[in-house]
Amino acid sequence: MKYSLRFLIILFILIFSHSDVMTLEVVYPAKNNHKTSAPSIFFVGNVKKGSELFINNEPVKIWEHNSFVHVVPLNKGENTFTLKEKINNKEQSTLKYVVTRTGKTNNAKKPAAVPVLTCYDPVTYHYGLVVTDNTPFRQQPDENAKRLTHLDSGTMIRITGEKGGYYQVSFCSDERGWVKKNSVIDYRVLKTPVFSAISDIKVDEDKYFNYIKIDLDMQMPYKIQEIENGLVFKIYGIQKNYADRKILNNFGNIKNIAINTSSDNTATLFIDLKNKILWGYSCGYEGNMLVLKIRKEPRVNKNKPLKGLTIALDAGHGGKDRGAAGPTNIKESDINLDITLKLKKELEKSGAKVILTRKDDSYVSLSDRIERSREKNALFFISVHANALPDGANPYKKHGTSVFYYHDGVFSLADTIKKQMLNDLATRDDGTNKASFAVIRPSMPLSVLIETAYMINPEDYSRLLDEKFRIKTAESIRKALETYVFENASIK
Repeated sequence: MKYSLRFLIILFILIFSHSDVMTLEVVYPAKNNHKTSAPSIFFVGNVKKGSELFINNEPVKIWEHNSFVHVVPLNKGENTFTLKEKINNKEQSTLKYVVTRTGKTNNAKKPAAVPVLTCYDPVTYHYGLVVTDNTPFRQQPDENAKRLTHLDSGTMIRITGEKGGYYQVSFCSDERGWVKKNSVIDYRVLKTPVFSAISDIKVDEDKYFNYIKIDLDMQMPYKIQEIENGLVFKIYGIQKNYADRKILNNFGNIKNIAINTSSDNTATLFIDLKNKILWGYSCGYEGNMLVLKIRKEPRVNKNKPLKGLTIALDAGHGGKDRGAAGPTNIKESDINLDITLKLKKELEKSGAKVILTRKDDSYVSLSDRIERSREKNALFFISVHANALPDGANPYKKHGTSVFYYHDGVFSLADTIKKQMLNDLATRDDGTNKASFAVIRPSMPLSVLIETAYMINPEDYSRLLDEKFRIKTAESIRKALETYVFENASIK
C-alpha cells in the first residue's frame, strides 16, 4: 500500500507539472540531427497552454495535456524542420531540427563479404561441448533467426560445419541448426559417433509437479514440442536400448508415457497428460540426469479461483531503462509500475499470492526478472508495458491494446486477457501476437507481456494518464485471470 500511495503522488506531480509548460518541448526525436532509414518520422512533445504549433508552417493539432504527435514524411538526405509555437499569433519559441534519411550513396562502403559455409569431413565425427547455459539452437546462422530449442551447458553436440561466427550442428539426419562459436568448445574429432545410453527412467511427484527423470551416460541435446494434451520429448544421440516400450500408466497428472528409439538414434517420449491444458514445464540436467518437470493442474476454489495461486507481476523497464516517453515526457516505466501495483492490490483481494519483480523505480535485468518469478513457483508471469513505435510507423493508425506470448500453449491465456481488456477499456484491438521476448520465452511460469496502450498515441496517452483507466486496467487483467483459471483448472 505504501508503494502505491507514494507512487501515485509522484505521478500526479509529474503529470500536472507538465500541464502548463513554459515553452515548446520536443520529447521525440530525443536529439537534433536524428538519423533514420525510415520514410517518415513523428514529432512528439508539448506546448504552453493556449499555444498553437506549426511545423514547417503546417498547423499541428494540440491534444489534451497540451500535447502533440505529428507525422512528417522524409526525403532522402537532410530534412530541416522548423517548429514554431504561437499564442494569439505572436511567436513564443522556435526550434529547428535536422533529420537525415539515410540510404545508399556513391560513397557507401562496400558490403562486408558474405560468410561461406565450410563443411567438415563427413567421414569423421567432430564434437563440441556447450559451455554457455541456455544456448540458442537456431534455424539459421543469424542472431535474429528462429530458436529451435536451447542447449544446456555441458551438452555434447556434433559439429558438421561452420559459417561466420556460427557452428553448424547436427542432432540427427533431419535435425540441423546453428549455435554461436563462443558458446562451444571445439572438443575432439573421432572416427566413430558418440552415443549415450539411457540406463533408467523414473517418475516422481510432489504437491505441484510431476517429474520424469532420465539417467544418461552423458549430456545430449533434447527438444520439447507441445501437443494437444501433452508433450513430445526428443533426446538425440541415444543408443537403441529403450525401443518401443510403454513405461508408465496413470501417475499423478500423467495418463501415460510411451518411448521409442528410432534408427537415427533419437529417443522420443510421448507424454499424455490428464490436464485440459499445459500449465507449464521445464527441463534441465542434474549431472547426467535429465529432469523434465511438469506442473500439475491446479485445484481452485469455485468462488475465488485465484485464491492461493502465486502470480508474478513484472513492471516493464525501470531505473536507467525508462522505456518509451509520452508527449509530456512521462516515463513508460512509471506508468507500468503504477498499473502493476494496482494489479497487485486487485489480485491480493482475490486471494492470490503476488511476487513483484520490482517495487520501485529500479533497474532489474531480464534474467533477474525471470529468476524472481521462479523463486516461489509462480503459476503466471504477467509483464506490464505501454507501447511505442519505431520511425516510419504512424501512431494514429497503430495503437490500442495487445498481448504477446511465445509458447503456443499460452495463446489462450494471452487472448483471454486481451479480449477482457478490449471489453472493459474500449481500446483498439492491436492483436494477440507471438513474439520472442526474453521474459515470455520460459515455458514455466505461463508468461505473457501486455501492452496496455500506446505512449505516443494522444488518445491512448490521455487514457494512461487517467487514474481511473489505470484502475480499470488492473481490474480487467484480474478478471481475465479469474476467467482463465475457472475455465481450465479443476474445481475443488
